[in-house]
Amino acid sequence: MFVHGLDGLDEISLLGKTRINQLKNGNIKSFEISPELFELTRCTLEDIKTGSPQVNAQTIIGVFDGSIKGPHKDAILLNASGALMVGGKATDFKEGIKLARKIIDSGKALKKLNELKEMSRSFRMTKSDLMARPVFHQTRDSIEAHLTVCFAALGIFNTKLIKH
Repeated sequence: MFVHGLDGLDEISLLGKTRINQLKNGNIKSFEISPELFELTRCTLEDIKTGSPQVNAQTIIGVFDGSIKGPHKDAILLNASGALMVGGKATDFKEGIKLARKIIDSGKALKKLNELKEMSRSFRMTKSDLMARPVFHQTRDSIEAHLTVCFAALGIFNTKLIKH
């Protein structure tokens, strides 16, 4: 799936329409979507603008822990839905948004983010430290949460607003 906000953002945009080029079963399907199709509200660039990596991280954590709602959460839901479609976990954007919302609201996205943070710290551990740790097993829920976390991060970092 290749996406391009017609407003110039290189993500699925809440500012207006987004052009989608989707490769499925060997065919490329091109179409446009807008936030209203999914009962999401358009916003302005200022509404979703973030800043430094630290501010971006705080925004993601805030969305995942429920303290940040509105355009930031909607942008994450919309972009995560595309990721869930690509990952084969959702058949369309509506289903993807519903699943992303469930993953975030249930706390699974925050749990996965914390697991990823812990795993990144493990790279600094010694081999014997790693051998003493339990093996990380991925369940279907874990994979879905992982997709949501990764694409939420990509979406929020992209809104540093490099326009094309």
